[in-house]
Amino acid sequence: TIETFVGSVKAAALAPEGERCAVGGYGGALKEFNVANGALLASLAGHRDHINCLVYSRAGATLVSADQDGEIRLWDTRTLDCAGRFRHGGVAIVHVALAPDGRFVAAVDLAGKVTVWDVALGAPVRWFTAGVIPITRVAFSPGGGYLLAGCRDGKALLYCLATNQVEA
Repeated sequence: TIETFVGSVKAAALAPEGERCAVGGYGGALKEFNVANGALLASLAGHRDHINCLVYSRAGATLVSADQDGEIRLWDTRTLDCAGRFRHGGVAIVHVALAPDGRFVAAVDLAGKVTVWDVALGAPVRWFTAGVIPITRVAFSPGGGYLLAGCRDGKALLYCLATNQVEA
């Protein structure tokens, strides 16, 4: 058991090597812990609103956090510095995914719209929706060229980043 000191935990992620975890809560509380002994490794400051989602990169060197206010932050887990920051127009982010190569971050907002940011550019490069049905979750393909989007109506869409089209 890890005492997180974030109030109610709203988001959690386990680093790929299984030795660290991140938890986020109300008021922007974001902390990283040693899984084996529960020791606090870092308190990551910067978010002002509730942390809604967290995800580590495949290698564990980056942690992505997103909050209720529409802010997405990329944290370098070696230096504990904020390595990037994206604003999503004040709309709550409910889910994030990081491409396997770390090049793109995809975020689903409360309205069900997906925005894909190019991490190096620090800018959005793709947007898509499923029409009137909100998208609730996204996942990158192993090669990073596709996003699978799960919708509230139980359907899933396969979105090609290269063509900016839904393929299935």
